[in-house]
Amino acid sequence: MNRTNKGTKRGRMIALLASTVMVSVAGAGLPLRPAVAQEAARVYDFNIPAKPIRAAMNDIVRVSGIDVVFAETPAASAMGNPVRGSLTPSQAVATLLSGTGVTYGFTDSNTVTISATGERLGAVDDGSVLLDSIIVRTQGATTEGTGSYTTTQMNTATPLGLSIRETPQSVSVVTQQKIEDKNYQTLEEALLDTPGITAFQGNTGDRWNYYARGQQISGILYDGLKYSSGSFTRDLTASDDMAVYDRVEVVRGATGLSQGTGNPSATINLVRKRPTAGNQSSVTVTGSSWGHGSILFDTSGQLNDDGSVRGRFVANAGAGDWYQDHNERSKLQFYGTVEADIGEATTVNLGVSYQKDREDGYAGGGFPVRADGSFYDLDPTDFLGADWNYLRKEATTVYFDLEHEFANDWTLEFTSQGKWSEGDLLTYYHYPDSMGNLTYNPRRWWGDDRQFSADCVTSAPMGQLRAI
Repeated sequence: MNRTNKGTKRGRMIALLASTVMVSVAGAGLPLRPAVAQEAARVYDFNIPAKPIRAAMNDIVRVSGIDVVFAETPAASAMGNPVRGSLTPSQAVATLLSGTGVTYGFTDSNTVTISATGERLGAVDDGSVLLDSIIVRTQGATTEGTGSYTTTQMNTATPLGLSIRETPQSVSVVTQQKIEDKNYQTLEEALLDTPGITAFQGNTGDRWNYYARGQQISGILYDGLKYSSGSFTRDLTASDDMAVYDRVEVVRGATGLSQGTGNPSATINLVRKRPTAGNQSSVTVTGSSWGHGSILFDTSGQLNDDGSVRGRFVANAGAGDWYQDHNERSKLQFYGTVEADIGEATTVNLGVSYQKDREDGYAGGGFPVRADGSFYDLDPTDFLGADWNYLRKEATTVYFDLEHEFANDWTLEFTSQGKWSEGDLLTYYHYPDSMGNLTYNPRRWWGDDRQFSADCVTSAPMGQLRAI
């Protein structure tokens, strides 16, 4: 089974029957020659046991994100060498293929081609050589570790895993690299920077509304699953913290192909981080001039020797003062997920997350205006409530995904989530009276919210469908 980077969907394998013919020299096959281009010298942690070259190359792709091109011949099923340690992609490939009779060459900084030494590629009567079918493997949809500001495929507009160029709608992707560059902490911060999207607070401080093309966005997805995102629902559910997400996909316009009824505004899809094949860990500490700080710990990697079981754990904690007077907030977030290959054709992912949000001196949205539309003499740091206004939220989410590959490139993907949330907030409204004075009106809401969502998609190449 050919596997690639396991983001939300494996990189597509595109079978290309080459129509190009190459003139042979003295009737001999064309041996592969190493290209002069060299891959980047970035070092990755590999822990790949001895296994067939095809399977081991897939592991190298998952860790490093390089592309691999090779003829689909018996040489790809030969046993490769173990690959362990901190290596560049070139060193990893060289270690894997040493002594196997298979050669390689980097055709550019991110693409390696491998072939059996002296392998004939199929001569035809006119003396030319017809290339075999070639398998092209890409890095997949995951953006983490790529340094890219785009993704090779997305599933928000359609469930087909199309590239941005192939998607027939206006789309944007907030990748992991951009999240890190701009230090986005929450979804609203990311969307404020996204073309065509307007984000602003509602009449409570944590009730953010998003608009596109003159319409409010009601379609907020998590791993492609839709959840209710109305104003009162958001009063009870925890904020969307970017610590556990790989990217945010935005499709402007209706997405009826994937969501049934389409909203003419836009659809927002948050795609969570998955376990990585290589071991990695990071600690990120942030602080602000207001007196607020946070620490993020993220670790991922293999949980057994052959890499068939992988895990990831994220812990995020923050506390301190905010820019508004009397406002103090804290957050605690945990996310854990385990992914396992069951045989050659099935992958299962199970995860759970927990988040707790706390605010004292909770603000009741933006500032009011006078009856004639003029502004009061207020500073952005002013707080118009009472120090006993508060916000309390907790949320637990459970994830279960299954992918299975049948014969003849048929695939089945099952995705499901369950979310349990509860919230309690004491906030306020201000209304101007006839004299222009502000009237203070405290309001309290509390309740719980439970949502469950599942999706099952079966797909096959068009040629297979025509044969039915």
